[in-house]
Amino acid sequence: MGTFKAEFIELANELINSEFADFRVSMTISKDGEYNPITQTESGGESYSMLAIPLDLKSASEIFENVTNSSLYVVAYKGTTSPQTLDASYTCVYDGEAMTIQAVENDAAGAAWFMQLAK
Repeated sequence: MGTFKAEFIELANELINSEFADFRVSMTISKDGEYNPITQTESGGESYSMLAIPLDLKSASEIFENVTNSSLYVVAYKGTTSPQTLDASYTCVYDGEAMTIQAVENDAAGAAWFMQLAK
């Protein structure tokens, strides 16, 4: 029995935001603006707040290669959160601590981001 993309997004929302709500931790992702010396203008930076759930190493190893205990692995519900694409050029503050985003994986339906974070 197949699952439609909209059904998977609804399921991810229910699991992350309801069933596992007690495990969510605040996280802010951001990206600095860029300066264009030719036009002498600076594009604005971006900042987005969300909640993420930490993953155990076994679960993380099913998503990422070379999983180590020196990194933190989390899943965050994407929903209508911008940006629609997220990569390692963003930085994050996870539970009040500044971290770098080392890797980002999207699920097939585009409902959640799986991230590898490091101090």
